Amino acid sequence: MNASAKHPHKISRPMRLVIFFLRVAVGLDFFYLGFGVLFNHALGDDLTKRSFGDLYGWLNSPVNAGWIHSVAPWAFIIIGICLTIGFATRLAALLGITVVAASFLPTVNFTKLSASQAVNDQIIVLLSLLVIFFGKADRYFSLDRFFHFSFRHKR
Repeated sequence: MNASAKHPHKISRPMRLVIFFLRVAVGLDFFYLGFGVLFNHALGDDLTKRSFGDLYGWLNSPVNAGWIHSVAPWAFIIIGICLTIGFATRLAALLGITVVAASFLPTVNFTKLSASQAVNDQIIVLLSLLVIFFGKADRYFSLDRFFHFSFRHKR
């Protein structure tokens, strides 16, 4: 009898590896996007042309543009690093879900939905982050597991 038959709620080793590699890949993607946005100043102009143009126009106003354009790339970078090394994984995944949803909503044209809006890179990243969050990715080859293990045995 194998381990998964004894404990049906446990995730198999191959699936743990898949979740681990998914976490690292999404983390590296976030890091790359954050690093790329540091050098892409036309992003705000592009967002104001989307469906939530008024909201993003306000965020891109001279009053807000300075801190938004300096904070957003660093948020991507920090989320990416946390996901890649497995530190505060569930929090990073939750923040990643928030950031992806906030960046996806302005691209949706609610008056004329198309197949490209239903299936695109952002939806795939969003679903991957949900797998990372609910798939207990913080337990597989991560700093979270190391700290949990070391704190648990120091009592």
